[in-house]
Amino acid sequence: MTVLLHGQVYVSLVLLSSLVSGGGAALPNDGDYRRHRLRAHNQDAPEKLESGIGKPRAGRGVHLIQRHVAHQLHSLVASRSHSNHTLKQSPTDPLTTTTTEDWSDRMGNAFFDVIIGWVMILFSIPILWFNERRNARMESVIMWGESQCQTITADHPDKDNRDRLVHIQGANMVSAARVKAPKFDVEFEKDCVRLQTHVQAFQVIEHEHSDSREKIGGGRETITKYTYSKEWSSTWHDSRRYRDPQFSGKNTKPGGLDLGWKIKNSSRVELGDGFLLTDELINQCNNFNSVASKLGPSVSVEESKMQFFKGESGWFYHRDGKDWHGGGDPQIGDCRVRFECVPDGQVTVMALQVAQLKGGKRDVFLPYRLISRGLCGISEEKEKLALKAEGQKTWDQLASDASCDTGIFCCLCCACNLVAMCFSSLMTPEINHLFEGSVSMSDCFQRMRSSLKWTTWGIRIGGWLIMFLGLKLTFSPFITFIKVIPFLGPPLAQLGSCLLSAFSFIVTVVICCAIVSLAYMVYHPLVGLLYILVAGLVVALPVVIGKLV
Repeated sequence: MTVLLHGQVYVSLVLLSSLVSGGGAALPNDGDYRRHRLRAHNQDAPEKLESGIGKPRAGRGVHLIQRHVAHQLHSLVASRSHSNHTLKQSPTDPLTTTTTEDWSDRMGNAFFDVIIGWVMILFSIPILWFNERRNARMESVIMWGESQCQTITADHPDKDNRDRLVHIQGANMVSAARVKAPKFDVEFEKDCVRLQTHVQAFQVIEHEHSDSREKIGGGRETITKYTYSKEWSSTWHDSRRYRDPQFSGKNTKPGGLDLGWKIKNSSRVELGDGFLLTDELINQCNNFNSVASKLGPSVSVEESKMQFFKGESGWFYHRDGKDWHGGGDPQIGDCRVRFECVPDGQVTVMALQVAQLKGGKRDVFLPYRLISRGLCGISEEKEKLALKAEGQKTWDQLASDASCDTGIFCCLCCACNLVAMCFSSLMTPEINHLFEGSVSMSDCFQRMRSSLKWTTWGIRIGGWLIMFLGLKLTFSPFITFIKVIPFLGPPLAQLGSCLLSAFSFIVTVVICCAIVSLAYMVYHPLVGLLYILVAGLVVALPVVIGKLV
């Protein structure tokens, strides 16, 4: 309609100009307005030379009208040509693709969403349950630790404290082995507990932005725009898969280098004169500082001999064929690397003290975990043996102990087994902590409780969110079916989605509170009663609001 209206205006103006100039009029085609535009430009250019300044020439206004109208219609036709193509890009506009999905395809995807939803619900229940079990077990570990922990010095370990929980405050941590950066000729003989290498490359990065809109009949049209930016990145972006041909294959991967972070720990870290730190404790040291001031003007890659030259902010830069120090604008294919380390320093350790397996002079540490002490308790010697045996278990052994492998129950409890193995191996309730600086025993336990609280609530919210999304996905076919109704389908689907979201929210909150309450009834009965009360209030709230309204 817009094109037709503008075309009519153009024809009217051409007829008017032709009458004014005394000539006939004809309907213009594409070649007509192009010739009009060219003729108006050629006649207008020498006008000033022939007529002189201030001396008008006959027909000048007519030519200006023709020139303006031809230009407007040319722009209109160009825009119409652009709208008829699914994939088109100008030098300034982003690349755009349009995909259409009919109602039958959407229904098929909706039924697949139902399966995904049930899987999410199936996994959310054990996540919530084992999270509460982990929280209760960790609280028990902290309680037993507070009653048994002893503060000692790091210089003279006492054999009587072996297989007991100890607290060493403000001891000196010293690296006693050489640490070398992977693939670079950078190494430190001392004062480096952990060495971190961070490699980046300057690349073209593709960004995808999608916008969907409903179509009559239940279909959906998705418009995807692809934009591109040039920036430093720690991950490799394969530009061969980019949609825009002008950016395809632009990125070049640095030979012999892996982008991202690599961390190398010292093979021997001493604590005072009497202890050695394990890798689990060393990995908790994250006070990284730049070591550019300790390095020379350049570093090299050992295999490819690529040279990186020192620049600003602790970075070393590389550009093919040049001694580049990072000045000016970066180019595609440039690389940079930064080295950081955790230096020797003062730390606080709380863990189970044990003797070295190889009979060394220094003692080491193991995790302090929960053991079974029976109703009547056990002797001190048996308790030490049990604590040491539990602390020596690997993550695989802990996961195996938590799994159910008794015949048919192994298949029926697949989700429970997977979740239990993850919680037991990756989030084991234990005390095996290192704190930077000097931290008192009470502050150590306080930090553990604070971390436990945030972790527990984070997993609770995550488990509820998985259940909420899973339940909402089970109604996907219903929402998709409504969208097939002409004109009323999209608004009705939005209304139904809001109502189902509210229903899913109430149902999942009640179920989550019930699961948490049952878990606490097993591990903490008083807190379990509190959660049952909260679940009852959530159920009763809509009923009370309905009666008031």
